[in-house]
Amino acid sequence: MEAPTLPNEKEKLRLLVKNLPNGYAYHQVVVDHNGIPVDSFYLDVNTAFEKITGLSKAEVIGKRATEIYSSVQGKDFNWIGECSRLALTGDSHSFEHFSHSAQRWYSVTVYSDEPGFFVTLFDDITGTKHMQDQKRFEQVFRHNPTLMALSSLPERRFLEINNAFLETLGFTRQEIIGKTSAELGLFAHPEQATAIAERLKSKGQVSDIEMQARCKDGTILDGIFSGEVFSSEGKQYFLTSMLNITARKKAEKAVMDAYEVMLTVLNSIDAFVYVADLETYEILFINQYGKDLWGNIVGEKCWAVLQQQPAPCNFCTNEMLLDTFGTPTGVYNWELQNRINGRWYDCRDTAMRWYDGRMVRLQIATDITERKLKEEKILLISFHDRLTGLYNRSYLEEEMKRLDTDRQLPISIVMADLNGLKLINDTLGHSSGDGMLRRVAELLKYSCREEDIVTRWGGDEFLIFLPQTDNKAAVEICKKIKENCRNAYYKQMPISISLGAATKNNPGTDLLEVLGAAESNMYKQKLHYSQNAKSFVLDTLLMTLRAKSNETEEHNHTMRQISRLIGRRIGLSGPELSRLDLLISIHDIGKVNISEEILTRAGPLTPGEWEIIRSHPAAGYRIARATEGLARVAEEILSHHEHWDGSGYPQGLQGKVIPLLSRIAAIADAFEVMTGGRPHKKAVSQEEAIGELKEKAGKQFDPELVAVLLNAFEAGTELGCRQES
Repeated sequence: MEAPTLPNEKEKLRLLVKNLPNGYAYHQVVVDHNGIPVDSFYLDVNTAFEKITGLSKAEVIGKRATEIYSSVQGKDFNWIGECSRLALTGDSHSFEHFSHSAQRWYSVTVYSDEPGFFVTLFDDITGTKHMQDQKRFEQVFRHNPTLMALSSLPERRFLEINNAFLETLGFTRQEIIGKTSAELGLFAHPEQATAIAERLKSKGQVSDIEMQARCKDGTILDGIFSGEVFSSEGKQYFLTSMLNITARKKAEKAVMDAYEVMLTVLNSIDAFVYVADLETYEILFINQYGKDLWGNIVGEKCWAVLQQQPAPCNFCTNEMLLDTFGTPTGVYNWELQNRINGRWYDCRDTAMRWYDGRMVRLQIATDITERKLKEEKILLISFHDRLTGLYNRSYLEEEMKRLDTDRQLPISIVMADLNGLKLINDTLGHSSGDGMLRRVAELLKYSCREEDIVTRWGGDEFLIFLPQTDNKAAVEICKKIKENCRNAYYKQMPISISLGAATKNNPGTDLLEVLGAAESNMYKQKLHYSQNAKSFVLDTLLMTLRAKSNETEEHNHTMRQISRLIGRRIGLSGPELSRLDLLISIHDIGKVNISEEILTRAGPLTPGEWEIIRSHPAAGYRIARATEGLARVAEEILSHHEHWDGSGYPQGLQGKVIPLLSRIAAIADAFEVMTGGRPHKKAVSQEEAIGELKEKAGKQFDPELVAVLLNAFEAGTELGCRQES
C-alpha cells in the first residue's frame, strides 16, 4: 500500500485561506499611464469573505475594487493610496474601519508579500463596538457625580437613576422607579416642575435652571437642573441631571462672613495693606497701618497717591496677577523702593474676587529697609560660588565693568565647558556631578596664574578673565588646562573639558562680543570632542559595571549569540541586528549606580533593595537618551524587563506592545542566566533551561519567539555555530 502524499505548499496555502475564519481577499494593484495606483483587481477571496460581505466569489473575482465598493474612493479613508503603498513597500497596517454603505465596523489588516499585490484580512466587530458604547454609557451614567435620571414621556415616570441620585436624596431604587417627581415631592417648589414641563414642550430641553430639591428626610438642596428629550425605537425619553450646589450656596454666605473677618485681620497686620480695583486702580480699602502713613485714601488712584505718578506705574503688577483666562495666578512677590519716602518694601500681590464681584489687587507691603541695608553689605563679601569656591558670575560681571579699560588691553577671555555632565548626573547622580564640578574648579585654579579671575559662569560652564593677556598667552593657558585635565579623574570617571579663547585688542570692541567669540570657539571644540568624551565616559561606566557585577563579556557574548539566533530566524534586517547587538551590549547599563553589595549578594534582597534593582531600566533609558548613538535603543533598554502577560516592570507593558528587540533580549538574558549561573543561583543544563522557557512562554516571554529558539535547538543548532553566529 502506497504511503499517502502530503499536499504541496500551494495546496496547503489554498486550504488555509479557504478555511480562515477571517474574510480574505487577494488584490493586484492597477496603475494609470503615469504609474500612479488608481485601483485594484480582486484575484481571490475565501468563504468567510462571502459570508461577511454577502458577495459571492463570482461577483468579485476579476472585478475592480471601485466597481464593488464606491467607498474605496471616499474621504474617510484612502484605500487605494494606503493599500498601494503597502504593495510597494511590503509593510503591513492594521486598523478599525466603519463602512457607511454597510453600516458595519470591521477590524482590517492589510499586508503585501509581493510587489504590486496585497492581501486584506478582516472581521466584523460591529457587535463588539455596540457593546462597548452601551457599556461606556452605563458607566458614565451610573458613576457620574451629578444626580442623573432617565424618565419616560409623556408620563415622566422614572425608568433609571444613578448612584449619586440615590445617595444624595436618600431614596432606595425601589422607591424611585416607576414614580414621578410630583409623587415623590422632589421639587421643593412645585411651580418649577410646571415651568420645566412648558419649556420641554416648546424647546425639547432645559439647561442651567437653578432649583431646590427635597430629600427623603425633608432636607432642601440647591441645584442646577438640566434635561433633554430624545427618541429611541419610536419612544420618547427625558434624560435629566442636577448639579448639587448646596455647598456652594453655603460657601457664598460664608464668603461675606469671611470678608468681615479678613478686614479685621488686615487691620491688625503690622504692614501696609491696601486693595485696589484691577481695572480702575481705585483704592477700595486701606488698613490702619496704611492710614497712619498715608491717611484715608480710599477712592483715590493708587498710582497718584502712593507714587505721585501722572499715570499707572510702569512696574504695576496687575497684568501678572491674572492669566489669559482671567484666573488668579497666585501670589506675586517682589521688592519696591517707594519714590516718595525712599523706603524699601517686600510686596506680596495677589488677585482676588471682592465681595461685590469685581477683581481686585490685594497688596501686603512689609517695610524691609533695614534688611536691604544689611543685604547690600553682605553682597560685598558674597561673590563666591558655594559649590566650587570660585568667584561667581555676579562678581565677574562687576569686575569686567571695572577692568574694561584701555590700560588693561589686551584682555582675553577663556570659556570652559565640562563635557558629559548630564550623563554623569543621570548615571552616578547629581552628587557625583557636583563632585566633578569641584574637581574641574581645582584643575582650572591650578592651571591659571594668580592674577587670573577664574569664575563659575553657570551650570557646567566656567569663565576665565585675563586682563593684560594677549591671545597667544590665552591659548597657552588653554593648552595647560587641557594637559592637566587629560589624566584627571573623578571617581574613575575621566575629566573632559572644551575650551574657547578670544581677545580684545582695540578699545572700541565691546567686551560682550569677545565673550561671545570665546563661547563660539568653545562650542566648536565641544562639537568636535563631545561625542568622544561621552563614548569614553560610557566605556568607563561599562567597565565599572562589569567590575562590580555579573555583567561579564562572556554574559553579553552568550546573550548576543542567542539573540542573533532568534533575530536571523525571524528575518531581522542587518541594521536591526546591529541595533540588537547594541542593546545586548548596554541593556543593563542602568545598574552602574547600584552598589556592588546589592548586585552580587548571594542571599535574598530586601523589598527596598528590589526596588533599587527594578529602577535600572529607567536609569539605562536616561543614559541612552543622553548619549548620541545610543538613543536608538533607549526604548528597548527601558522595556527589557517587561513580561508578555503584563507582570513585568517598569511600565507593565503587555504582549506586542513591548518592543520586539526587548522581547528577544529578555529571552536571551534569561537563558544565559539559567545556563551560566549566578552567586545566588546554580547553573542548570540547556535542557532544563529550555524546559523553563517552555513553562514561561506566554507568561514572561513572547511564545512565538520562544518557539523560534526551541525550533533552532531541535534542528540541531548549537550556540557558536557559524551559520547562526
